[in-house]
Amino acid sequence: MFEVRADTGRDGVVVVRAVGEVDMTVSAVLEQTLLDAAHQGDARRIVVDLERLHFLDSSGVHALVRGYQAVSDTGGSLTARNATGVVARVLYITGVAEALGMPVVEETDDYPKGA
Repeated sequence: MFEVRADTGRDGVVVVRAVGEVDMTVSAVLEQTLLDAAHQGDARRIVVDLERLHFLDSSGVHALVRGYQAVSDTGGSLTARNATGVVARVLYITGVAEALGMPVVEETDDYPKGA
């Protein structure tokens, strides 16, 4: 199951909430949601809330990177928050976590970069 929703707060921050699992069958939906948010009128800041996301494969990482690039091209920012478990692990191992503004963790056996 996968669900994604984008809401714009009074402060203009767009919060994209992803729920469930992102794999190649649904990653295009996540990517399109992020691209739409990036090209929304005044969207200068996008926050992707991953608290309820339980799985993320390489296609999901790609969707996040495409969203990051799109909003960066417009002079805005895209950050991720609340990633845990396998989702956090994938983002740290791929090196994407740092670009998405996730807290820096020391390289450990749990999160070795480029593994």
